[in-house]
Amino acid sequence: MLTNRLKAVADMVKTGVSIADIGTDHAYVPIYLVQNKLVSRAICTDIKEGPCSIARENIKKNALADVIEVRCGSGLSVIRPHEVHTAVIAGMGGELIADILFSSRATADSIVQFVLQPMTAPEELRLYLYENGFQILQEVLAKEKDKYYVVLQADHQKTDVPELEYLYVGKKLIENKDPLLEEYLHHKIRIYETALKGMQQSRFVPKEKDRYQYLLNKLKYILQNI
Repeated sequence: MLTNRLKAVADMVKTGVSIADIGTDHAYVPIYLVQNKLVSRAICTDIKEGPCSIARENIKKNALADVIEVRCGSGLSVIRPHEVHTAVIAGMGGELIADILFSSRATADSIVQFVLQPMTAPEELRLYLYENGFQILQEVLAKEKDKYYVVLQADHQKTDVPELEYLYVGKKLIENKDPLLEEYLHHKIRIYETALKGMQQSRFVPKEKDRYQYLLNKLKYILQNI
């Protein structure tokens, strides 16, 4: 049984393709996708031998070693160009995901689609994608307890960098009126209000104040118009 976050990741993968799951940990997503005949084969990677061993055990328990391979190594470095159709990179910071795409550009350029789930800094990941020849095709929100997670799907097509608010709250979430969007916006607004209150109480006014105030106003406007 996948968590809400991992189920949202799995649901974003195009059916019938080959995938690489980068930073696979327990290999839950590839196992789910293969068991449900949603992908043809999978390569799981992780930078540490411990998670690789756990992934191998889970794959073996489910008798899937003939269609799911485990490779221990950093990011996309253990994936050859044109070896898979889709790369899943989930459960790590947005800046690290961007660095993985940048560090193995030849392989990244050969991959058709990406399913990305940043645990932090989704705005940094969105900015990297827009500035490096990607487009964001889709975004969804997942929630576990009091935490919200963004899952996005991207491919190769140059697009313009959008307004600042769409880096912090994905434009596709707004366009598609994601079921969790309203409460997610309330959550983000509370964060910015708290941050601004802290800045106002400080003797020093951080340069981020104008940006936070701009975002706060924009998110309140979006909330009123969804």
